[in-house]
Amino acid sequence: MIKNTEEMEQEITRTDNIYDLIDNSSDVFRSETVSEYLKTKLAEKGMKAAEAVRRSEIDRCYGQQIISGIRTPSRDKLIAVSFGIGLCLDEVNELMKISCNRPLYSRDKRDAVIIYGISNSLDIGKVNEILYEKGIDIIE
Repeated sequence: MIKNTEEMEQEITRTDNIYDLIDNSSDVFRSETVSEYLKTKLAEKGMKAAEAVRRSEIDRCYGQQIISGIRTPSRDKLIAVSFGIGLCLDEVNELMKISCNRPLYSRDKRDAVIIYGISNSLDIGKVNEILYEKGIDIIE
């Protein structure tokens, strides 16, 4: 039986034995890494990692290390890579979940600008320009 997130949460809060629950539910826990997710998205979009890193406007070496799984990036670096790959909002938020970062939140001014940029296919430079003009921290 496939459990949705709410059902799984209820099962976790009601269990008397977390060890058994984890052992018997291993198929429902997330196992995909950030690197695996990024590589999948690159392949889906037919894009080379080098192109995505260039478009993300982060250091070439650091960007390659993020995609290869050598580095554990900050939320901002993942957002930058998301712009580089051209991920949609749902894909960015999925990446945030996989990386244990908070998803983009429309009631946060900074996130609202980022969501606008993603939804309108803006590049990261333009998004940073808007953030800067509004006195909001840029994506670094």
